[in-house]
Amino acid sequence: MYKIAELNTGTGKRRDIASAVFLSQPDANKEKVAGRLFGLLEIQPADSLSPALLEMIWQNLKNNYYQNEKIFLLERLSTLKVDHIFEAATAKTNKDFGAYLQEKKIRFNYQNLRATIGVLHNDYLYFANTGTNKLLLWSPHRAGQGRQLINLNKPVAEESGPEGEKKIFYYSLAGKIPDNSFLLLANEALLEYLSENQLEQIITALPPASAVAQIKNLLANVNSYVPFNALLVKKTALMESAPISTPATADNSLAKLRRTEKNTDKFLSPSGLFSGQKIESWWKKIWPSVRGRQTSSPPALVLKERIILKKRPWFGHVAAGFRQSARLAANLFFRLLSLGTLLWRAARVSAWPAGIKKIPAGTIALIRSLAAFLRVLRKPYKIALAVLALVIIFLGQNIWLMRQKNNELQKQEEFLTLSGQIEQKQNQADASLLYNNDEGAMKLFAEIDSLLQALPAGLPETEKKREEFTRKYNEQLEKLRRVVRLKEEKKIIDLKEKMPSAAPDNLVFIGPAGQLIAADTAANTLYVIDPEKQSSLTAAGGEPFGSYGLRADNRQNLAFYFFNSQILELNTSDNQISLAPIKINRPAAEFTGLAEYNGRLYLLNPAAGQIYRHNRLSKGYDEGTGWLEEKIDLSKAVDIGIDGHIYLLKQDGQIIKLLRGRTSDFKQGLVDPPIQAAVRLIVSADQPYLYVFEPSAFRLIVYDKDGEFLTQYTLDQFTDLKDVALDEKGKNLYVLNGTAVYGLKLEHIK
Repeated sequence: MYKIAELNTGTGKRRDIASAVFLSQPDANKEKVAGRLFGLLEIQPADSLSPALLEMIWQNLKNNYYQNEKIFLLERLSTLKVDHIFEAATAKTNKDFGAYLQEKKIRFNYQNLRATIGVLHNDYLYFANTGTNKLLLWSPHRAGQGRQLINLNKPVAEESGPEGEKKIFYYSLAGKIPDNSFLLLANEALLEYLSENQLEQIITALPPASAVAQIKNLLANVNSYVPFNALLVKKTALMESAPISTPATADNSLAKLRRTEKNTDKFLSPSGLFSGQKIESWWKKIWPSVRGRQTSSPPALVLKERIILKKRPWFGHVAAGFRQSARLAANLFFRLLSLGTLLWRAARVSAWPAGIKKIPAGTIALIRSLAAFLRVLRKPYKIALAVLALVIIFLGQNIWLMRQKNNELQKQEEFLTLSGQIEQKQNQADASLLYNNDEGAMKLFAEIDSLLQALPAGLPETEKKREEFTRKYNEQLEKLRRVVRLKEEKKIIDLKEKMPSAAPDNLVFIGPAGQLIAADTAANTLYVIDPEKQSSLTAAGGEPFGSYGLRADNRQNLAFYFFNSQILELNTSDNQISLAPIKINRPAAEFTGLAEYNGRLYLLNPAAGQIYRHNRLSKGYDEGTGWLEEKIDLSKAVDIGIDGHIYLLKQDGQIIKLLRGRTSDFKQGLVDPPIQAAVRLIVSADQPYLYVFEPSAFRLIVYDKDGEFLTQYTLDQFTDLKDVALDEKGKNLYVLNGTAVYGLKLEHIK
């Protein structure tokens, strides 16, 4: 029989050491057949990956050992031993760990690892050791006095494998543990601060749990910069106490049986409920008042000059009283049932004199007969009936309380079970995020979300834990979604302060001039904003223009606005506005996007399923030609952008890449949550980025031009998002929120 206690003081003040003690918790059958697995693992120097590597080694070893199919043959095959399975598990762990490092491309120095793992099975210890961990055994001295200390560590020269071979464990050892022995597995630091004599005095004098507590108290006075980890095992003999002989008399047997019955009844009786003995004792106290005083002695029998009183057993009185009370209770119950039936029938009477329904005469007669029945009832039976009613009430109350308590305990147990599953899956999600396994993390987050939904509510002590799980879940989910929160916004200008009637709709950045242009379609006004000087000037447009189709040509300082059959051009070098006619063969309202490239304008018309290209003339633009050479579904297309390729944006966030009138290969990465209401596509002229603006979700999503999803900026600090503009050279994002313009710093541009 083993008693085991763990010592783990954390990492101390050192952050370059990763250390942990592990102890398996198999079920009773597996422990009986295969024993109990333990381990002490430490990496020094450590990095951010080290704790995950320690956990991976332990979990892999535990699975390789307990999931070995040969375990089920241990009891059947005499030639198969536990050490065979243990050696197979360590060998497979060596192989799995090497493959894991190679797969994840992790550079790992095996000399930094100190690992000791073992199995306690029946009277035997099987273990493997690498590094400087200490394994000490205090066993009874053969001479019968004192204890001898045995160092189970292998010599240092033997702890290395063949040259060039990389393994965690090279050798495994086995041996029998004597009864009343103490086994200590500790890291090297513990033996540097506490001597072997100190440890022996503590370990051999106290139970394992108390010994570990004493060691912690001693170490608490040490200004430690290293972790102290240990596992203490005590091997005790199963002693059978000799039976105490007592005279086998009937009285002794009956007395012992009564004591056993009383203790069993006390042990099994639920908390809060009335026990049979309590009811019996109460009944004995109140029975004299229920019976009333006896006017005559019990009947007597005269037998040969001796008078024997024929006493009635106490349980006979109790039984008779209960029978009588039960008859009275049944009579009362049926009378009340009849009364309730009559009252229900009375409630259905249609007449309502003076606002109250008539009560049938039969009901009144029943009430009177019930009252008369109670008046003529003898006092002892009234008391018995009242006591019975109280007992029933108390029993019902206790049953209800017990049910509530059981429900609460069931909820707590369910909460603990689900909490363990959530913690495990959140740890697995951390590992998946660490190694960029997005697909695996997505599956785990779906499971975590369902577990969070299944957490029982109504437990005040568990709400804090629920909030903690939810907070960590949201943080992990944002990591998976690659969410970046831009919080340090700088207010550039509020146009309403310059012009009270200002109501800008959209925003564009002109690169060469370094200026922002906000268009106010209701007032037919353009506001030219200098972000550096935080100033603006007004350039009025003599004609009304549409808010859709706002684009900028960074190479020519021009901004273009399409309305009806004209193009309004704003030259930011002198802030002059000019109008250029354009010939269109479709209604102006059908066009949803405008782009300029190499002196040509491209108009997107989803209704016609076409992109029209218009060449520049001496005065205005020609009537345009259809650019697409294949049929594409453009029914939900909302915007267009050009950098040599043409990119179309649909409302659901889908981007179509085109070249020479035909679609090009473009595998777009998934975004979570999915895009539902995209309104703007910005194609970078000098950088390999595409930007999708979804104001309803308060975010700007970034892809590269091969379609890979990079990040998404969350802008939920704004309440009235209208448009965004980009200055990639200065790494600035400009946001139009209501009538104000804000500047933020982009983080993805290198």
